[in-house]
Amino acid sequence: MIPRFSTVQLIDDLVCHWSMPPEILVVDDEPAVVEILTEILTGLGIKVTTAVSGEEALERYREMYGHRFQDSGVTAHPFDIVFLDIKLPGMSGLDVLREVRKLWPPQPVVIISGALEGLHGLARHGPVCIDEKPLTIEGVRLALAMHNIRMPSMARRINRPVVAASG
Repeated sequence: MIPRFSTVQLIDDLVCHWSMPPEILVVDDEPAVVEILTEILTGLGIKVTTAVSGEEALERYREMYGHRFQDSGVTAHPFDIVFLDIKLPGMSGLDVLREVRKLWPPQPVVIISGALEGLHGLARHGPVCIDEKPLTIEGVRLALAMHNIRMPSMARRINRPVVAASG
């Protein structure tokens, strides 16, 4: 049997001290999902930007894109990861994904959805990771690990240096 832990317990165990914290965009029209994901990520020391619609997500993305590229010349992802709900009112998550890929094709994206059916066509928009709602801290940590976001506190536990990097 797998032991169950509260989000607060796991966050307390994994509090991270990043030299440069990852920045993640969370896009979902459900306030509870945004709140939970923000709590998990900020508890890990990750900087979080949120959006509740596709239009707002693209606005936030373009702001970060301009900040990281046009102003500073940094060659990195506008966000280290985008957590994106596929079903949004107005502009859909798929439309957001298409626009993000136009701006920065290698952008790591984690699709979050309550229903996995109908997601089979996503592959033609570049690689994505899919996490099914309800989200769990284990699923979020797996998505972070899949995109090479390593927890500095974990590095100390295994006595091996790990650099926080985007992938």
